[in-house]
Amino acid sequence: MVHTTGGITGSASSLSLFGFNQPGQIATLANSGNDLNLVVSSGTITSLAWVGSGYGGAGDVWNISANTWTNVVSGGPLTAYANPDYALFDDTISYTNPVDIAVAVSSTAVTVNANNANFVLGAIPAARRNLPVARVWSRTARAR
Repeated sequence: MVHTTGGITGSASSLSLFGFNQPGQIATLANSGNDLNLVVSSGTITSLAWVGSGYGGAGDVWNISANTWTNVVSGGPLTAYANPDYALFDDTISYTNPVDIAVAVSSTAVTVNANNANFVLGAIPAARRNLPVARVWSRTARAR
């Protein structure tokens, strides 16, 4: 995809890829030597809805290990988010709490479709993660 004679500094994992839309395929970027490559592999992207910790509080962390999502299509048990899944924030939950984005996430799309639940999406500083939430959050999703 891209070749340079001067070498590549850093890792392709720090880059995000947007706009790839091929059913049954997932695209990622990888670097090897002086090349930056588009890698296309078989796979599916899952549509997930946020359910959070289920109680509000400091445990509402968007990461790639906690089972804080449900499959929009099939339902079933709670599952963890994986890049590049679709992320939906809607009225599935009944409490107000900020969502701490604790790791780099690369969702294909993030949709906020809520009339009753309030969401603030962003990275919460480590010093504030365990403090109680004493603010009414806007229904408008916004990054911090």
